[in-house]
Amino acid sequence: MINEWLWKQCIVAFFVVAGWGLSAASAADGLAPCQTGMVLVVPHGEPGSRVERFVTPDNGPSTVETRATVKWDETALTVIIDCADTNILAVHSQHDDVEMWRDDYVEVFLDVGHIHEDGWLRIQVSAALGVCDARGSSPVYDACGGDPRYRMLEVLNKTLVERTAGGWRATVVMTWKGIGAKPRPGDVWGFNLNRENQPEREYLCWAPTARGFVNIHEWGHIVFAPPVGTGAVDGMSNTLASIARKHAEVRQIIKARAGREKKALVVPKGEQGARVEQFLTPKRERVTVGTCATSEMG
Repeated sequence: MINEWLWKQCIVAFFVVAGWGLSAASAADGLAPCQTGMVLVVPHGEPGSRVERFVTPDNGPSTVETRATVKWDETALTVIIDCADTNILAVHSQHDDVEMWRDDYVEVFLDVGHIHEDGWLRIQVSAALGVCDARGSSPVYDACGGDPRYRMLEVLNKTLVERTAGGWRATVVMTWKGIGAKPRPGDVWGFNLNRENQPEREYLCWAPTARGFVNIHEWGHIVFAPPVGTGAVDGMSNTLASIARKHAEVRQIIKARAGREKKALVVPKGEQGARVEQFLTPKRERVTVGTCATSEMG
């Protein structure tokens, strides 16, 4: 019988190796650099799955060791990040402190449901136990990288920071209640883990994000797997195909948006101006109320 460690290593190796080819195909059109091969399979319950390698955004080597353990159960997603560090900067402990980036900190990013759209979650935790909880792509955008009005109260109450023999450790507990969704075995969400090593200004991540840390198309994926030893892993081989299909849809959407005709408003000089008679919703649907505008150039 395959033991737990070997089971997890075999599953993860399959996803990563098989995914490399799909990632190359996804990026070939230059539209959406979707990370198909970065997949972390996490069985339900203990002991979780390990992330042993963090890299720079352009996939270069790091100068410090960073490791993480990811777990999920009936109540929460737990991420434990161990940071080797001999010079810890820990000053900013206030909630949503916009200067938190000056400290040593770690981040957890979630694309709930793997939808590749607005509404992703970002939890940032400093070595001083400052917490920034933000929902991304909001009209209200602050230096924390999201909507500062968003609150995940459970993460504020359950997150821990402690010193270790070789540095520091952050334990981030995100309840399904706080997230607003609960996965089922076999579900896939977008996922990434990041670390800022100060004062060296070394930004590290699990899935490389060369186009920016909030580019959801470059994040990796977490697979919420059934418990080890349940015999319910047969369907897991379909996960990569599911991810690839989603990425193909995303590329088609981006391609369609890029191909839309750019509208130009020609405004002649003088009082007459130019009229805008049609307004659309962000999804290019007609609005249900009348709206018009006039622009003048003096």
